[in-house]
Parts: sequence; C-alpha cells; structure tokens
Amino acid sequence: MLVDRDKFRYAYEELKADGRTCPVHVYVSTADVDSCCAFRILKSMMCSDGIPFSAYPVGGYQELQNLGDKLPKDGQNRSIVLINCGGTENVKELLNLPENTRVFVFDSHRPLDLENTRGDNRDVLVLRDEREGEETFPEPDSESDDDDSDADSDDSDADSEKENVSSRENDDDDDEPTEPGKRKSAKSYTESPRAKRQRRQQKQLERVAYYSRGSFYGRAAGLVMYDIAHDAHKDSLEKHFPLWLAIVSLTDQYVHQRLSHEAYTAGVMELATQVSNLPDADAPNVRVLDEGKVVRAFEDRRVQYSEEFRFSMLRHWSLYDAMTHSPYVATRLQTWREHGRASLHSLLAHLGLPLDACKQQFTHMSPEHVTRLHEKLEQHAPSHGLDDLKFWSFSFSHGFKMRLVASDVVHGVTALLEGVAEGSNDGGANEGADATNGGGGAGAFWRAVKALGMSQYDEMQVGLRHAMRSQRALMRQGGLALANKAVIRTVGGLRYFSLLDHGSPADASAFKHPLALTRLALFLQDALRATKKIERPLVVVGPCVGAPVATTDNEGEGQTADGSFALVVGVTGAPRADDADGGNHFATSFRRAAETVRASFRHDAFEASVVQVSQRNLGEFMEALSDIDAERVARERMQNAA
Repeated sequence: MLVDRDKFRYAYEELKADGRTCPVHVYVSTADVDSCCAFRILKSMMCSDGIPFSAYPVGGYQELQNLGDKLPKDGQNRSIVLINCGGTENVKELLNLPENTRVFVFDSHRPLDLENTRGDNRDVLVLRDEREGEETFPEPDSESDDDDSDADSDDSDADSEKENVSSRENDDDDDEPTEPGKRKSAKSYTESPRAKRQRRQQKQLERVAYYSRGSFYGRAAGLVMYDIAHDAHKDSLEKHFPLWLAIVSLTDQYVHQRLSHEAYTAGVMELATQVSNLPDADAPNVRVLDEGKVVRAFEDRRVQYSEEFRFSMLRHWSLYDAMTHSPYVATRLQTWREHGRASLHSLLAHLGLPLDACKQQFTHMSPEHVTRLHEKLEQHAPSHGLDDLKFWSFSFSHGFKMRLVASDVVHGVTALLEGVAEGSNDGGANEGADATNGGGGAGAFWRAVKALGMSQYDEMQVGLRHAMRSQRALMRQGGLALANKAVIRTVGGLRYFSLLDHGSPADASAFKHPLALTRLALFLQDALRATKKIERPLVVVGPCVGAPVATTDNEGEGQTADGSFALVVGVTGAPRADDADGGNHFATSFRRAAETVRASFRHDAFEASVVQVSQRNLGEFMEALSDIDAERVARERMQNAA
C-alpha cells in the first residue's frame, strides 16, 4: 500500500517496533549513489535508536530473490527495507514473503508494480513522493471489478499490462484502514452493470497507460529517507549530516539525467530552505586575528548553498581539463573537432586568461585569474554558444582542507561503485564480481559508503582520481565516435553505436560497467541532439564481465557473459518538465526483441534499460528492436491523432 508523507513518522515507529523483535533486514542496490545516501541516513537513524539491523548490498533481482528464500519462516514480526530495488516487481512474490513479515519500499524506479500499491496489501508499504498524487498509481482490479468480468470478458486488456496485475483479487473489507496509506474503496451508491463495465475498462486503460510510459524515476530514495528523518526529528544527527546526504541524492539524479532541470531546481529550493535553517548558516567564513590578518575560519561539517560552474570536478584538476571534459561544454562547442577546441581557446582569450594558467591546477591559479573567470565568463560565454554556465548547488566543508561540491561527491562515489580498476595508480582492486548488474559489487558498495561518510577524505580522493580517468576515456571514445559519421549508424528509427566494432581497445575496459556505459550513451545522445536535426533513441553496445547469463533458448545455456555477451544500454531524450508521458521505452522493447529472435538474453539489473545480449545475436536483435520501435512510433502517432 502507499504511505503518504504525513504517515512517514508512524511508518518509522512500526519499523522500530519490529526491530525490537527481530533485526531489520536492509536490502540496498549497489547501482547508484542515491542508494548509498538513503542507506547511510537509515543507518544513522537506526543506530541512534539502538535498532539492530543487517545490511545486504544487492546487484540484481536474482540476488534479491535468493535473500528472500533465506528468510526465516518462524512467524515472528520482522521488517525488511528495500532501497532502490524490488519496487518494480511484485515484492511478495519476489521475496516469497513469510507470514508476519512486511517490507518498507524506498524505490525511485518507475513504474512501480501496482500490486505493491494496492490498498489491501498491508505487507508491502511503499513510501511515496508527496508530489505523486493518488491518480499517479492506477488501482489493480478489485473484487467488485472481478464480479462482472464474465459478462464483459471481451473488454479485458490485461495482456497489455504487466503480467500479474489483473490476475490478483482484492480482499477489501468494510473496516476503516488501520495502516498508513490505506485507501478507501467502498462506494456509497449502487452502480449499474454498464457503469461497472465502463469503470473497469477505464481502470484497465489507466494501468496500460501507466506501464506503457516506459521506465522513469520518482523522488530520490535519499530524499524520502531524509523526509522520514526530518519528521522523526532525526535530521540533526551527526551535525545535520542527513541533509547533506539528501542533497547528494538529488544531485545524483540530476547528474545522471534522471529528472528534469525544473524538478532539480524545485528540489534545490526545498533543500536550500533546510540549509538556511541550520545553526551555522550565518557563521562567517573568515576570522580576523589580533594582528589584523584575515584567515579562513575552521568549518566543522558545514553545508552551504552555492552557485557552481558546469565544469566537471573543477577544483580537482585544471580549468582547461574541467572545461574540455565537461559534457555541457563539449557537446555545445564540439570540442572533439579542431574548430571546437579553437572556439574554447577563443573564449579563454576573451577572458584574458593565459592558456598556461588555465592548464595548471585550478586551486593553484592566481586569485586575479579566478576573479576574472567569475566576473567575465558569463559575459562572453553566450557569444560562444554557452548559456546557463552555472547552476545552483551546495558545498560541504570540514576543517581547513576539505571542501567538496555535491556534484564532485557524486562523481567520486560513482567511480567507487564502478570499482577502481586493477593496476590503477590508486592501488585498488577490482571488486566487480557483479559488475554487470550495476556496479562493482558489495565490496565496492561498502567502499563507496565509507567515502560518503566524509570522514575518509583519502577514499574520496581515490574516487575522484578514478572519475577523472573515466571522464577522459569517455571524451576520447565519444569524440572518436562523433568525429566519424559512419560509426554511429541509423537502424530504422534508432541510432546505434557499438564499442565492440568501433571502440578504442585502450578504453574498452572503462565501459564494462552499466554506470559508465550509460554515461557514454547520455553524452552521445546530448551531442547528437545538438548536432542533428532529428532526435532519435540511441542504443549503445559495450563489453561486459560477470556471472553466467540465462538464455531464452537452449543453445548457449551456461555460457558466461565474459567475452560471449555484450552489455546493451538504451537512452531516449533528457527528462523534460512538460513531458508527463515521457519515459525510457527500452525496458519492454529489449525483452520483446530478444524473445522475437530467441536471443540469449539477461535482464537482471534494477535499471530497466540495461541488458545483456549474446554477441552472436546482436544483428538480429537490433533489427527486431528497430521493428518494435517503429510499431511504437506508429501507435503513438495514432493516439495523438485521435
């Protein structure tokens, strides 16, 4: 059932009550920074209340199902927390939920499985975004709907929905709801059979429309967890550290294009209000010594509202590197071409910044040059095609040494989740035992959580160095693809790029993880949007490593993904505030294409648009995918015309 914001505090009280009986099980996705933030907030809350818990990082649905099978069947009251995993499937079936066990779902992935949101499902509590109204989640079939199904069997569109939605029965009773989020479905009037059929048809159409939208994202799990901390008066823990984690969660969604710029701005304004209410919000950044010398003040875990340049990790390498490796600058100036680099040099010349100064460490640039950058960049950037060079964000300061912007933390922690490559200068081992599912496995997850705590700055620096190497590889590979028109092919209504055919061998290992390959796909899509007249969905294929892959036919069963399978990522356009129906349609298209050609195929990751396909089936797979996309476009045109 759905839990509204005004019931969050009561939901946490229920979680605490169950925790006193049995330790809480926390299953957390290893696929994104938002999951790390949400887990870190929950951990802080439960530790402050003395609630015992066990945490299990999971990389895919198979791991989640295995954990569910191991749950004790002892009948004791027990709580499970799912963080960015499981919400898109029927949780009770996925975990084979024992009696007296209930699940609290914090999942930003959409669409949710509607079995989890139905009002009588008191074993699954979905804590929802307060902006997602009741109408956002269409109701599954109820008992009253099933009563007239025999008389109106021709009206069923259940095959168009998720497989298990309309097969369930709702066991509503007439009692008032006692759990948070309980819906009222009783009617105070008698409907005619015709009205019942029409209502049932309308509900089916709403469910079909909900699922056919494709994959998209709701409120970040870290933000929802912070809402609970705030309502439970736990937001001041660790000197208001949960607020900083909520900021990083929001920034993670923005950096990886999981929400629109308008939604991000609204989130920033919401969090800025919380930051302005902090006890040290008005504390000075400097102090004056007795002899009149002005020095920086010591700042103890201070969060500040700030305006930042759209330059990747600016404070951690040179201004020139930050600009040339910024997707925002690269896609608008086309820096992979000679004229694009010349345009960048022209901009720096207009600012009066020597190239040598721009190529030194940014923190070592003279104060005069830094001041000139801030004063003149917005004046000259529009003439070079760079509008909106700044965006509002937040920074975190601790002591005299550490000052990090939220986007820097996202880049650094994401790199740690991918797993630091073996043989790197950082000396880290590759912990990618389950890289194909969305990261570097449990070891990488714990390393990322450790860095996110901000007490281990050295760990964060390792992540930032790895992030910079990854960004260089992305720009090299992306630039090579964009500079060669024949490399990115058009297949029907899709664009297609394969690292297996045209990738640089030196950079291939940098894109074995879905997080990295998705970043490459998003960069290419942004660049193509800026240079092409027609916007098309993009499919990017890369190498993958990992566990054995299940197949849809008998041939090839038991093969491993290493060398025999390819990682496939599909991206559409960036989220827009005015596109209520927009989503990533590849979630269903990939599976349909694989079933059409009976390709060896695996879709175990929590990200719906990331799959593995046998390399020998890639050609047939892409042809089938193109046909399915053409059907989708034709269907949308018919619906718009109607």
